[in-house]
Amino acid sequence: YISKNGNIYLGGVNGMAVLTEKDIQSKKQPFNIYFNKLYVNNQEVRQGDKSGILQASLLYTEEIKLKPGFSVFSVGFTTDNYIKTHQNNIQYRLKGYETNWMDARFGNMLTYTNLNHGKYTLELRSKDFPNVVKTLSIIVVPPIYKTWVAYLLYFILIAGSSAWAYNQVKIRLKLKTSLDFEKHEKQRNEENIQSKLQFFTNISHEFRTPITLI
Repeated sequence: YISKNGNIYLGGVNGMAVLTEKDIQSKKQPFNIYFNKLYVNNQEVRQGDKSGILQASLLYTEEIKLKPGFSVFSVGFTTDNYIKTHQNNIQYRLKGYETNWMDARFGNMLTYTNLNHGKYTLELRSKDFPNVVKTLSIIVVPPIYKTWVAYLLYFILIAGSSAWAYNQVKIRLKLKTSLDFEKHEKQRNEENIQSKLQFFTNISHEFRTPITLI
């Protein structure tokens, strides 16, 4: 029987017991959170399979690496809290991609797609115990054309192309300068020849004039 003030009366062969709501509420205790499932491109990843992602069970893995082409991955989680009335909403955050904590409202599976290459940390916690955080490091490996080796090759190619182009321009300018100099020299020589011819023409004319008079 439940009275108006919320007391619960239980009768038995040995008498009657009275309980209050406070008596039957146990104190919430922190519990553990575990990562227990991993799916990549909608395929479950298992320890030692051909994907090479898990060398040990996900329960004992602190870091995973996702190669280029693994564009979709899902991480499942569970807890050791078996008291349904004490089960709290789990919050999650992918550090490096998200800044705010979000409630895991759609079951015990978190899915991400098309992350940029880099290092991320998946964090889980209970709302009631925010200081107890379970983490999983996730490294998204860049494609080969975005690695430091590729960037080094790009730099070498660009530097080499720039040096070649500079040398070609330098050679062309030197050739143009040489041709211009030769052109000016040729023109100057022609002017000198014309000047000499004109001089001798004038001299010849001077000699012919007195003879004509005579």
